[in-house]
Amino acid sequence: MAVTAADIQAMPGLSGADVDDVNFWLYAAVDFVSTSYFSTTDLHDRATKYWVAHGLTLQMAVGMDASGPIKSKKVGDVSVSHAVVDADIGSTPWLNQTQWGQLYNQMVRRLLGDVVLSI
Repeated sequence: MAVTAADIQAMPGLSGADVDDVNFWLYAAVDFVSTSYFSTTDLHDRATKYWVAHGLTLQMAVGMDASGPIKSKKVGDVSVSHAVVDADIGSTPWLNQTQWGQLYNQMVRRLLGDVVLSI
């Protein structure tokens, strides 16, 4: 079964996620969550959910623009800054930023041992 936007929006904390954003991360997951890593469709679907939920959670937490995560934003006299890990998508530092990324990382390591997760 392929993972859908509705599957992702049913996950804790993601019910308010914009469907276009969810579909963006689902499309990106095709390149990052390899079917060759997982022995069953069920495992691949679970990994896809974790990876997409991770990216979406980061996007929702800090916002995104065309260049990536927003590190600071100012409106009038009010400004806000976010600490954003500068890491390659798929790397362990990137994955460790959310519970979903940590679950994905643990799943991959359990199945494959220590592997380089970025492409």
